[in-house]
Amino acid sequence: MPGEHDSDEIDLIDLIKIIIKRKFVVLITTVFFVSAAGLWLYMKPDSYIATAEIAIGKIAGIPIDAGREIELYLETLDSHKNADYEYKVKSEISKIDGISISFNLAVTGYNKENVNNALSSILEKIMQRQDSVYKDAKEEFLKNIHSLTLNSKLEPRFFMKSFTYPSVIVKKTFTEAPVDLKIKQKLIVSLIGGFFTGIFMTFVFEFTANIFRRFK
Repeated sequence: MPGEHDSDEIDLIDLIKIIIKRKFVVLITTVFFVSAAGLWLYMKPDSYIATAEIAIGKIAGIPIDAGREIELYLETLDSHKNADYEYKVKSEISKIDGISISFNLAVTGYNKENVNNALSSILEKIMQRQDSVYKDAKEEFLKNIHSLTLNSKLEPRFFMKSFTYPSVIVKKTFTEAPVDLKIKQKLIVSLIGGFFTGIFMTFVFEFTANIFRRFK
């Protein structure tokens, strides 16, 4: 309706007048946010991340220990040489390969060398342990291979050759540069956030001022 449309226009104009009236609140709030962000960026050290993916080996097509050995080892580490880590287990099923398990490992820290060295050290220990587990599991399987393949049409040698292999590092990426957003991007976000916070504060001040005027 025409009347409602006019009322909406008047309300919008009133809001703009409030913002113009208290423009210094918007300005001060925006400057505060940008300054705080700049100070935080100046004091905060750069953050680095190095990643790797480990594919769990298989014995006769079955993942070695279902990857539990790696998980148990990683759970014992709170941190490693001034670097923190986190991991994610990924399980996939296909008609050809059956169940496949892999670990996505990420090491983070505030020093590039520490992060890269920590990833290398953790991977080295993981692979050493996996090699040991693989050998033990393979020996155990060989002892029982005839009974396990008795009902299978596959020959034992073919069965072992085609479906048995150790764990491998699929890929690893060492860190070269900080992973944080660029300083300009963060300052722009702070500028926008400060501007809209300032607008919100103008309405809070105006609302508070109206309440005081009514009670006088």
